[in-house]
Amino acid sequence: MMHRSYLHILFVLTCLVFIALHIGTLHFYGVPFDEAQGESFLGDRYFAFLTSWDTKHLDFNTPTLSIYDRPDHPDYFANRDYAVRHAHHIWGLGHTLASATKWLFYTKLGLLGPIDAQHAAIGFCSLLLFIGIYLFSARWLTPLTGLLAVLLLMTHPRFWAYSHYNIKDIPEAVFYSLTLLTFAHGIYSQNKKWLIITSLLWGVSLAIKANALFLPLTAFPFLLLAIHELPAGERLKAFYRNMLAFFPLAALSFVVLLILWPYLLKDFPDGLIMHLRFLNERGLEGPPHWNIYPLLNGIYTTPIPTLIAAFVGALALIFHSFKTESRSIRRSLVVMLFLWCTLPVLRVSIPYARDFDVIRHWIEFLPALCLIAAFGAQQIIILLKRSLPLNLSFVCSPIICALLVLPSIFWSVKNNPYQYVYYNSLIGGLGGAQQKNMPESCDYWAVSYREAINWLNEHAEKDSTLYVAFAEHTVFYSKLWLRPDISLRSISKLTPEILRSNDTGLPTRYLLYTPRKRHMPVWLRSFPIKELEKLYAIQIDNGLVVSIYKHGTYEQ
Repeated sequence: MMHRSYLHILFVLTCLVFIALHIGTLHFYGVPFDEAQGESFLGDRYFAFLTSWDTKHLDFNTPTLSIYDRPDHPDYFANRDYAVRHAHHIWGLGHTLASATKWLFYTKLGLLGPIDAQHAAIGFCSLLLFIGIYLFSARWLTPLTGLLAVLLLMTHPRFWAYSHYNIKDIPEAVFYSLTLLTFAHGIYSQNKKWLIITSLLWGVSLAIKANALFLPLTAFPFLLLAIHELPAGERLKAFYRNMLAFFPLAALSFVVLLILWPYLLKDFPDGLIMHLRFLNERGLEGPPHWNIYPLLNGIYTTPIPTLIAAFVGALALIFHSFKTESRSIRRSLVVMLFLWCTLPVLRVSIPYARDFDVIRHWIEFLPALCLIAAFGAQQIIILLKRSLPLNLSFVCSPIICALLVLPSIFWSVKNNPYQYVYYNSLIGGLGGAQQKNMPESCDYWAVSYREAINWLNEHAEKDSTLYVAFAEHTVFYSKLWLRPDISLRSISKLTPEILRSNDTGLPTRYLLYTPRKRHMPVWLRSFPIKELEKLYAIQIDNGLVVSIYKHGTYEQ
């Protein structure tokens, strides 16, 4: 009992440290590519509608929010065009949650700027996931497994980074995972209340991102196996009971989706039809063959200690689930963990499936991977305790825990805040990934621009001009961060001649550059960038994250 209480306390302290560090480091991370296309505008409108039920906020072409008039707040209304035109494929709830935390931390408390206050929502969503993993593990696995899984997840470099700005994929992973965990708990405990909560969470997950449509592919095999584990006389009754409950619970999830994504209510059913058509078209834009990159990205972006522990955990789960005597884990739970971990990767690997941006589009696999790794780590601890003298066995848990998470923590601290370009040593870090032309092995969302702009604010010449090679809209969107005398000009106005010119009659020209060439002007993709003077560069593991160049030819 004391041991469990100690782990409970340690878990609470871990969560408090996480949220404190999370809020304290938000200012390092910039505005991601998608958010700067006006998605936050939709979130503000949805939040205003859901808190007032005033339909004027669903008229996206009429200004209704005075908050954009504040001098320290970007004018989201002026940057709304892309988001309004494509509102049918910009899921609403993630940005609605971001608007809620902006209302709290910016509007009411004044503790954070508007963009950082929005991103705070991701940290609090992550806390919900940590709590869910720990409580489920404490009930159906062990508290130590839950604590180790939470530590692995929160110290995963890319998860840590995404939790500071990725308002779509992290909340989706949170509620996707919580839906599965509450469903399993409800089935095991035979408690209808938890199945209703599962239905609500599935609706929430659907309102954040369409990945949740694939949840039944994990939930149904788990359910069938869980029913099979019941005594023979109860199986048929349990099957019919759960099948009959599915339809009203699915209907409840659909209602939650409609309420939490007001765009669907605004033009129902046309908005829903447009969204489904978008999913069908966008999801089948990939190559007509199997794609190995999702699997490789999953391996290369996972810390090696986690990979080793996950391999041990997978073997241990299979072994323990098939033990005929004193079975310590249910086979249905093992299958759920394996499907939860593998199906998101498989979904984007099949022919014609579209995948990009490394792991972010299917990051819901990561909590399951961490649970499997945590189970493996616990088995290692058990084996060590059996083989060591009693007076040494007590150090096994701290040592294994340290070996699992300290390498990731050290790497993240050393390379803060660029954890979003993490690759492990199997591929040689970011530099190895770029040499091997791994897709999007760069700062593909231009989040590093915030730190680069801070450098420009301190070092740029007075009345200079700034061009942005990739994702210039993110800098226009957050222009309040840029020193007022620096003129931000569109990359469409830049030519090779202007960039090369040493004409002293022109203002100093700077080029903000990150190597995602696919979105650059055609001429700039092949431009010999080394001709320019490099003033600033961030390199992680010998790979380029972001750089700033000065105009004119440079004698090297």
